[in-house]
Amino acid sequence: MTISQPHHPPSLSELVAVIEEAFPELTGFVAPLTMLGKGYHSVAVETSGGLVFRFPKMEEAARNQLIENRLLPELGTTLPVQIPLPSLHATASIQCPWGFNGYLKIPGVIVTDLPDYQEALPHLASQVAGFLVALHNFPADRALALSVPDNASWLENFQKMHGFLLKELQSRLLPSELSRVNEWWLAFVKIAEVWSFTQVLTHNDLGPVHALVQPETLTLSGIIDFGDTTVGDPALDFAGLLAWGNEEFMLRVAESYHDLGGPADSDVAHRARLLAETNVFLDVVHALTLGHYGPPIPTIDQAVGWLRSGTVLSRDPAPGF
Repeated sequence: MTISQPHHPPSLSELVAVIEEAFPELTGFVAPLTMLGKGYHSVAVETSGGLVFRFPKMEEAARNQLIENRLLPELGTTLPVQIPLPSLHATASIQCPWGFNGYLKIPGVIVTDLPDYQEALPHLASQVAGFLVALHNFPADRALALSVPDNASWLENFQKMHGFLLKELQSRLLPSELSRVNEWWLAFVKIAEVWSFTQVLTHNDLGPVHALVQPETLTLSGIIDFGDTTVGDPALDFAGLLAWGNEEFMLRVAESYHDLGGPADSDVAHRARLLAETNVFLDVVHALTLGHYGPPIPTIDQAVGWLRSGTVLSRDPAPGF
């Protein structure tokens, strides 16, 4: 299991010149730039004129942006909230070897920037459910035709992760801890082998930092960052909802989703819980394969520490399966 090493975009001041060189018509409307976020795969900045530019850190992210360019304009016409509609496309340069995209900023604030945002979650549950119903009803065959990845090999990918982790963690975990990791994965794979679901178009990274809300009305205004979108298990999106703060919110969304006629089966919440537990292993994988180059990539010690403190090593692998 390998992940290409990331390229670090220039500083904000240098990016002003990069953007103005690619789009001379924006000269005078770029600076000052504001950093919106740094992820595993890309950096997002906002111009003084209200445009958002995303800079891929690695080739995989650049390929994903090309997929977004094809998918999002068509998908956007089917959803009840706004999504990014890339309209500015810069070609590769020395500073940005895979180019970059720009779009008009979607109004609203990140959910986690709301004061006491946990109190807002009940107001958002039905709105998030409406978004997911529309997203999951987008024709999967059309998404595949637009080059969205097919996650049909999901179980094989988890099995590969299991083997990779056992090898790489031998020198970082106690034998008893490594044994429990192995037991957890064997139990997970055994139950996952019998999962049955209809594949749908998924966002596949539906954490709270990718949801925008109008704070005055608690109206869901937008969903951003479709870089990990895939045709796969709808539980992937419900697993993302667990990162919003509590399981009750995910269950509220699931109830509303089914009331609205969403296509996912009744076991989707159960699969979501189990898929969410694999996230701590993904942190370890990223730390091991990318090395530590600053947030959001954890150090290996941090990632292994999260693994030790999480439920995977604090209980038997059988409960919940």
